[in-house]
Amino acid sequence: MDEARTRPDSRGIPATLGSDVKPSSLAAGAALALLACLLFLPNLGTHELWDPDEPRYALVSREMLRNGDALVPRQNGRIYTQKPPMLFWLQSGLASIAGGHSPWVSRLPAALGAIGSVILTWRMGVNLFCPLAGLAAAVVFATAHLVQWNGHTGTMDSLLSFWIALAAWLFARILREPVPPPTTLWLAYAALGCAALTKGPAAVLMLIAAVVAVRWAWQGRTAALAVRPGTGLAIVTAVCLFWLVPAGIRGGAEYVEAIAYRQTVVRFLNPWHHYHGPAYYLGMLPLDFLPWTFFLPAGSWAAWRRWKTERDPGSLFPLLWVGLTVFFFSLSPGKRNVYLLPCFPALALLTGQIIHQWFKGKDETWLLRCCLAVNSVFLLAGGAVAVACWRKYTPIITLGTGFACLAAGLFVLQVRAHRLRRGGAALITALTTTAVIWVYFYTLIMPACDYFRSARPFARAVAAQVEPAETLASYILFKPSVAYYLDRRILEIDPSPASRKQLVDLASQTPGGLACLMPKSMAETEPREAGLKVLDRIDGQGGARSLVFLRLGAVTEPETGK
Repeated sequence: MDEARTRPDSRGIPATLGSDVKPSSLAAGAALALLACLLFLPNLGTHELWDPDEPRYALVSREMLRNGDALVPRQNGRIYTQKPPMLFWLQSGLASIAGGHSPWVSRLPAALGAIGSVILTWRMGVNLFCPLAGLAAAVVFATAHLVQWNGHTGTMDSLLSFWIALAAWLFARILREPVPPPTTLWLAYAALGCAALTKGPAAVLMLIAAVVAVRWAWQGRTAALAVRPGTGLAIVTAVCLFWLVPAGIRGGAEYVEAIAYRQTVVRFLNPWHHYHGPAYYLGMLPLDFLPWTFFLPAGSWAAWRRWKTERDPGSLFPLLWVGLTVFFFSLSPGKRNVYLLPCFPALALLTGQIIHQWFKGKDETWLLRCCLAVNSVFLLAGGAVAVACWRKYTPIITLGTGFACLAAGLFVLQVRAHRLRRGGAALITALTTTAVIWVYFYTLIMPACDYFRSARPFARAVAAQVEPAETLASYILFKPSVAYYLDRRILEIDPSPASRKQLVDLASQTPGGLACLMPKSMAETEPREAGLKVLDRIDGQGGARSLVFLRLGAVTEPETGK
């Protein structure tokens, strides 16, 4: 290693990589912001809200806007206890500005969160490694599969990642400070409080644990306590209580118990869905970080080796951030891949710094191989999409074939760069391929999938059969997507021993028959077993599941003569 890369700075800390690369911060930031906007903003409203989460959250935010209650979220008239209100605040606020809800409005907070996380990942890379590594990390983060999906989805995971990334960037700025400035610390913990208000405290605790562990490994207990984790947890708690106390007064003790205990502690220790084994994330993480997974082993090893040789906390930070997050969520029986999204900036940092090392070190062999692997992933994905369209989704067969041809053409360019052994051309081709493929997918293919996934046509057909003042019941299954596009209150009949009797009573009491929604799998047997007759029926698609609209009437017993 050359002298410029090992020379200590004024505090006696080894200088990190990249003092030889100094692109303009303003130009780099503007270019990244433009790229992120092109990736996430233009195609937000091109397809409908899809089950399960998008229409559910949109329902909550629309009801919050209409009833004017920003403290206690509600869905279909019931208190919604599953998530904190940050996303609902943003969605309802944007809807009030835009004049109403829409898919674009519902997804805008997630897209803005993804764009902000791209910029913050770049700044973290500059603070921890070097400008070029930061640029590479930001582009990698912006084009990773799970980031792309959640940045185009009206859910809270991308917004949560933004708050975590904001706090992580603030920590990265002071990671090497023996005595961190209090103001920066308080801002970092305030950002983590906002993260807890977005989706709970789990990701918050993992970032704090990573910062404390890095500083402990670097300079011992004193350096770890200098970030004041106890005070930080108090700040996070205070931010949450600023909302939870008035919400508890309005929603009652049961609401506080559900949102603060059942949805956090109980859900982690004894979840009621998404059961997976301990090794779930070891298989899912490489898939979710595609197409950049091939760089991760070398990037992780290089960061660990630099920590062992230089004792630089900036190299250990992303490793512990990812490691502690994966370990923590692996302890819970309930697992979802989106739980790891907040640590994706760390994965991108590991990838960005190894790309920088290979690119500046003129070690092009592994750079060429990994870039070729990136394009190979899209070549295989293009073939899979084309085959799926030919066999199952024939209405979009042209788009699927175009996707495959685009991937094949870009793969040819990558093979040429590989044969000419031009590392820079290979890297540019891999980055361009990833961006172009995602734009094509979300701008053209996703809207076409509304043919199979949208609940709007079915909702329109149901609305034409139900009067505005008429009761519409949902038996056994409440579909948020149908409720969102119907834009009306639905009577939910939950599964219980008394549910069938309630259905019969309502059908008997409703002139002209009860308007009811139920799963298609039950429509053939349930009315007959309940002693009801079907007066009208409409089959349709409620998101990804087949639903049926039925008008049910009571069976009139024939009169018997004496």
